Amino acid sequence: MKHVLNKALHSIEQSGIRRISDEANKYEGVIRLTVGEPAFNTPENIKQAAKDALDQNHTHYPSAIGLLPLRKAIAEFEAKYNQIHYQPEEIIITHGATGALYVALGTILNPDDEVIIFSPAYTSYRPAIEIYGGKVIEIDLSQTDFQLNDEILRKAMSERTKAILINSPNNPTGVILNKESLDVLEHLIEEKDIYVICDDVYNQLSPGKSEYFVQRTKHKSKIIYCQSLSK
Repeated sequence: MKHVLNKALHSIEQSGIRRISDEANKYEGVIRLTVGEPAFNTPENIKQAAKDALDQNHTHYPSAIGLLPLRKAIAEFEAKYNQIHYQPEEIIITHGATGALYVALGTILNPDDEVIIFSPAYTSYRPAIEIYGGKVIEIDLSQTDFQLNDEILRKAMSERTKAILINSPNNPTGVILNKESLDVLEHLIEEKDIYVICDDVYNQLSPGKSEYFVQRTKHKSKIIYCQSLSK
């Protein structure tokens, strides 16, 4: 059969992270700095809870947006640790944070819509945008200490800009966007009808106390917040 797949698939390359991981699997004693997960095993209480769920027959289809007790627990966690207040009905459970990115982008993008990302960037951003016919606008932040610059950001925008995707703390640099960067972003979305997708999966692994854009809750209707249990 010919021409049965989405044409966008032909332009998507395998993740560099996966290529390096596959190569590392050939050797013993390799220290892995590739995949973002803790070095320790899953705690016993979490494993026991999973076993108990099986014994209690929690094996049937849940709500399409995820189990209500889990969504309530996430809302409580975010309120306690990040001072972000969501209602359970505002939370959707996906297959990981990358799954959340695909759902978010698939929801907001039309063909040829543009999404601004900042390099160096997580390798899954580009294919997640392009699979829906979106266009990646990549801004190199190496000349601005990996912080946002109003002039550079405005030059990258067009009438097709649908979203800005930020990752703080950043994968792979570890940089956290400072207050000045968040102010730049806030001023832009006050002027323009665009979304900000906040990929903040590493915010529980960062030292000290930092501010994240998702905490600027007066812009809640324009923010899509992606989080992960694996971090």
